[in-house]
Amino acid sequence: MKFNAKTPVFYLLCLLLIFLPLSSWLISLTGIASLTLIRDALIGLIFVLALINPNCQKFDKRILRLVSLFIAWGVVSYFWREASAMQWLKGFRFTFLPLFFFLAVWNFDFNSGQKNIIYKLIFGGAIVIFVLALLSLFGVNVPMTTAYSGQGALASVHYVGNSLIPRLQSVLAGPNALGLYLIAIIGLLLGNLKSRKLALYLLVPAIIILVLTFSRSALIGLLIMALVFLFMVLKEKLGATKSFFIVIMISLLITLAGFFAYRSPVLQNYFTHDNSSSLRYEQYQRIWDTKAEIGLFGRGVGTAGPSSQARLDGGENHWTENIYLDIFEELGFVGLILYLTLIISLIFLTAKRGRDKSAFLIITTFAVTGIFINYYTGQVGIFLMWLAVALTLSNKKDTNE
Repeated sequence: MKFNAKTPVFYLLCLLLIFLPLSSWLISLTGIASLTLIRDALIGLIFVLALINPNCQKFDKRILRLVSLFIAWGVVSYFWREASAMQWLKGFRFTFLPLFFFLAVWNFDFNSGQKNIIYKLIFGGAIVIFVLALLSLFGVNVPMTTAYSGQGALASVHYVGNSLIPRLQSVLAGPNALGLYLIAIIGLLLGNLKSRKLALYLLVPAIIILVLTFSRSALIGLLIMALVFLFMVLKEKLGATKSFFIVIMISLLITLAGFFAYRSPVLQNYFTHDNSSSLRYEQYQRIWDTKAEIGLFGRGVGTAGPSSQARLDGGENHWTENIYLDIFEELGFVGLILYLTLIISLIFLTAKRGRDKSAFLIITTFAVTGIFINYYTGQVGIFLMWLAVALTLSNKKDTNE
């Protein structure tokens, strides 16, 4: 009798989906950073079961090759790393663990009943996050720290620029992390509108909470997702050419409105968040000035992006809040080309796969949002993105190819 790993993987995946949205909060409350090992252990078990699963899916060889090359490039960066071994490992977990998760889940074509439970867990978790976020609007703040958690716990309140307007974060690792999580949730909801009426009732609170995070990158992501979704809807009625023209015109109007809003002294504070914009430009200039130093190979994993914050070796925090520049700094021009090729290939592939367009919406939106933020911030959103892509690519019965 052949061993079927799909059932244990399904239950491990359910446990992971319950843990992920609460992980940052639990670490903040307890002060035990090693709680992230729960996530690592669950993904490790899923990956091992995928390796020994005899009923594995037939992978798209091009995508498998790109993912494997990118991971391999990250591994060999150990030999020219600037960071310590432990800091390199920290960075490797940030960037590559979601890819191992993607490869593992891609192995399994879950049945409709299992997928329904997966979606219910995701949306059920989202409802909890929504409630905790909205409670803070009425002065009921969830405790972010305890006497045991000590220094380094999540901030209980974030404010818009130099004002006293709070930014919603719920129990995630800050407003940007909540915003990225909500982008993934909204993408899943839009992709399931026809088959799930509940999605309609969750969209409105999701959009309201995202707006109240005052996360510029998340708001840009929401606009991108709305435009892509509009194009998909119009294309069925008007054709690709007319739909593209309409979306471009709307985009120009939104850009023009955003320009005048940015120039407004009253509204500018909501866009600039005090001095964060000027700090970004300084980092862009730093990348440009050191591009020859970074070169083809980069500084090695763990030297840029979210993983370089509070470095374990006390080294410099290199950040740009741009996923592509951070990957360039870590893995050089070669790593950047591999990553860009992978993302672009997946955008085209998910556009052709299945009736559920969640994966296409999410990965397209994240790809653009990555220009304005490193979307590995907070981690939850990026895991949902790779999950959506894996579920779409593994579904062999529902394909337009």
